[in-house]
Amino acid sequence: MISIDDTFEEWKEASDEHKLAWINVADIGGFKQETPVAYGVQGIPKAFLVDNKGCILQRELSTDNLKEVLVSRFGDASESSSD
Repeated sequence: MISIDDTFEEWKEASDEHKLAWINVADIGGFKQETPVAYGVQGIPKAFLVDNKGCILQRELSTDNLKEVLVSRFGDASESSSD
């Protein structure tokens, strides 16, 4: 998750409050910073599935269908067997 906040304090407070279970980083400085501009983010929340090279795999991804998209792209980890 990349949070877009105006100050470090805002990001830290929200991160602590929500106790997020995933990596949470911030682009401090609001919507005019490099990350939101590069991805065309003008409001939040906005969801993207991005690969390790920064390429967008899926836009407007809801949390409800995240697992479905991941399984369709990468397979189901629960189906792996340890023979």
